[in-house]
Amino acid sequence: TAVVMPICDEPVPRVFAGLRAIRASLVRAGAADDFDLFILSDSVDPDICSDEEIAWAQWRRASHGDGGIFYRRRRVLRKRKSGNVADFCRRFGRRYRYMVVLDADSVMNGETLVKLVGLMEAHPHAGAIQTAPRIVRARSLFARVQQFASSLYGPMFAGEMLSLSKQPVFAVREDAALDTAYYEESMPIVEERLAQAGGRLGALLD
Repeated sequence: TAVVMPICDEPVPRVFAGLRAIRASLVRAGAADDFDLFILSDSVDPDICSDEEIAWAQWRRASHGDGGIFYRRRRVLRKRKSGNVADFCRRFGRRYRYMVVLDADSVMNGETLVKLVGLMEAHPHAGAIQTAPRIVRARSLFARVQQFASSLYGPMFAGEMLSLSKQPVFAVREDAALDTAYYEESMPIVEERLAQAGGRLGALLD
């Protein structure tokens, strides 16, 4: 399974701290060998690009060259985040049955990743299985209110969404496990619908 994180001029320490935490959690779960982590960069700021490469190289050295941690920066920036993930699928998707797409500020427990893949295996006709994200460690008053509301109403909202969405859908967002082949096959349809919608509302991974 590939765990992919598309980024674009994000705070480098935060991005790599989150990925390191995910990797450490996978190690504790005994599943590190089953997951490869990919940092998919669309960054354009030269300083940030340099910091990303340094952070990745330092991480590789600290892990004594263990596999499973990859960094790639696109030269041709096409269709933003959706194009970034689609490019990954074209280049590397055949190596992986599943992929988990994370937002730049996402952190996911290793046990949750293992459970997501297990659910995909148990439901071979599922194209994607979405988690129910939660806000953690919010600082501002507004963000703290959102964090409280999501913890209080999130499980109920997720349950209602499940009951309403028991049908095929073409668009998912971050923090979801996807069947890589299904995603790649669906991209032409998705891109056509995005074009019809102006490329914004309901954009897949945009």
